[in-house]
Amino acid sequence: MNILIVAGMIDKKLMSKIEPILLLDSVQKVFLIRDKEFNHHKIDFINSSGRLKSISLFRQLYRLFAIIKTLIFCKVDVVIGIGMLPHGIYSILSSKIFFKKNILLLMGNNDLCITSRKNKFLQWFLIKITSLSNKIGTRGEKSQEWLIKNGIKKDKLFIPHNTFDFNDYKIDKNIIKEYDLIYVGLLRNYKRVDLLIDVINILVNKKNMKKIKLAIIGDGPLKNKLIQKIDSMNLSQNIIFLGYGDIAFLNKNLNKSKLFVMTSYGEGLPMAIVEALSCGLPAVAFNDADIPDILINDYNGYLPELGDIVSFSNYVHKILNDDILYSRLSAAAIKTKSIKKDEYSIDSIKDVWKKELLSLYEQ
Repeated sequence: MNILIVAGMIDKKLMSKIEPILLLDSVQKVFLIRDKEFNHHKIDFINSSGRLKSISLFRQLYRLFAIIKTLIFCKVDVVIGIGMLPHGIYSILSSKIFFKKNILLLMGNNDLCITSRKNKFLQWFLIKITSLSNKIGTRGEKSQEWLIKNGIKKDKLFIPHNTFDFNDYKIDKNIIKEYDLIYVGLLRNYKRVDLLIDVINILVNKKNMKKIKLAIIGDGPLKNKLIQKIDSMNLSQNIIFLGYGDIAFLNKNLNKSKLFVMTSYGEGLPMAIVEALSCGLPAVAFNDADIPDILINDYNGYLPELGDIVSFSNYVHKILNDDILYSRLSAAAIKTKSIKKDEYSIDSIKDVWKKELLSLYEQ
């Protein structure tokens, strides 16, 4: 079986999604259309950016040309698009034109304009395009429920988790806690780190937590704007940017922290939460998308409603000021690791992909 994958994202995230496919004996070759090169013995990399990559229109046209050229001149059995805009749309429409089976992997609520980019017409259009796909992978059960409610057939849906090695993230009791809170992720609009700064402002000025410390791990185009906001609120002593690093760096700084926090809009199921829970950190994140699949209210953390920074602040204050509660939530976080370990294993996810790819030939 030969598969064409159209994708973007950083290398680590892409590998967590396609590694189970690459390991299947039934998959001989993967044609990967992407801006950045990705090396694997089964992958034929096809650069999708072209010479005029700085111009968005030309970059998109070149990507379409690369897809069409691959489908014409190469033997492709299945087309997989990772993310709806633009890769999912390109993969679905091209597979229909060339009579190929198609799988769409949705990254989160933002793919269908459910949370942060609410546009009813665009949402309707994207659902119609989504319905053309033979199979649709979601990040969790809540996304599936929403899709079924909006007319997508249940038998098209499946959950291919990202691969995750729980052994990479461990509790280290020898590390002294330096930070009350930690956030790990990109500094982009949908991550809503600006709201996290507002939470810190409430905790400092309304909850009298003058010495609270938030560590931010990550980078992105909003960093300077976020720093300006922090300075304008006189919170530079409370919020520190640590940059970004490898797994050892992440593991070390998670262990230096007490509580994981995330104020994103339109996530799927952020692996950063899984990483934090694996290190024994309870978490507070908005009740959005598929986050409740891993973060359970009053068990291993709390789920304030989307955008409710007052409740968010109250939960943070509650956890950090109640040692008995913190210990209970932390113990549950550690237990989550043992419960989910098999579900996120490479063998388990390989079986999911094997079943779904096989089912395409039975349709």
